[in-house]
Amino acid sequence: MKNGYKTIEYLEENWTEKELRTLAESIEEKLALISQNPKRRNLK
Repeated sequence: MKNGYKTIEYLEENWTEKELRTLAESIEEKLALISQNPKRRNLK
């Protein structure tokens, strides 16, 4: 999990709040698609 903490630190130090919100929204959208259809591999 060490790399995960470094990633979070990097994002906090180098990304704006707006960029982080956009990333979080994108991740949430993709997770919602995966949870609706977990067997599908491509999320284009």
